Amino acid sequence: MLAATPSLSNLDPADLAALAATCRVRRVRRGQILFAEGDLADSLVVLASGRLRVLVSSAEGGELVLQVINPGDSLGEVGCLDGGPRSATVEAVQDSLLVQLPASEFLALVERRPDLARHLLSQLASDLRRLTGAAADLVFLDVSRRVAKLLIQEVDRAGTSDLELVETQGEIGARVGGTRQSVNSALHALERRGWLEVSSRHIIVRDVDSVRRFAAS
Repeated sequence: MLAATPSLSNLDPADLAALAATCRVRRVRRGQILFAEGDLADSLVVLASGRLRVLVSSAEGGELVLQVINPGDSLGEVGCLDGGPRSATVEAVQDSLLVQLPASEFLALVERRPDLARHLLSQLASDLRRLTGAAADLVFLDVSRRVAKLLIQEVDRAGTSDLELVETQGEIGARVGGTRQSVNSALHALERRGWLEVSSRHIIVRDVDSVRRFAAS
């Protein structure tokens, strides 16, 4: 699992074995908070199965999802590197199995392996580019196009146009900076165009190319 994680994929077997010996496995249930914004950043987390979402909240209770974590992804590198608190809350979208690597062990390895530090810088730069693009989408795209773009991202990730919904429409709204009502309206507007088929727990993207062009327009 560690070898397949992008942040750690360039490590040799000996380093991976040493890290694995310090890890612990943790199970979390759907809806459980793994850690909250402001908590001590004491570990790097690798997701083995399930799904997590990384979010920030307003004082009024609004939520914005910054990232969805899928199996093989990791999170917590920034807090491990700078010693600061968690910058966001992480919640389980599904029952999940994860591996936690102590921050002290991760940081010690970074200090011993400059090539790992360079690799991490590349990963963090990719994250910054993704967040920059997401910020631009919130300003320049309406909710319908943000929903369309999210659907295309899910189709590309899953490799199928038949998408099983593991999130409520309210949770999807938190991912695109909208509300449950605006997401519902956007989905049915795309369905009326003949591009989607929406059922209770599935969305079938009937015309991927049209949805992709709409998201980019």
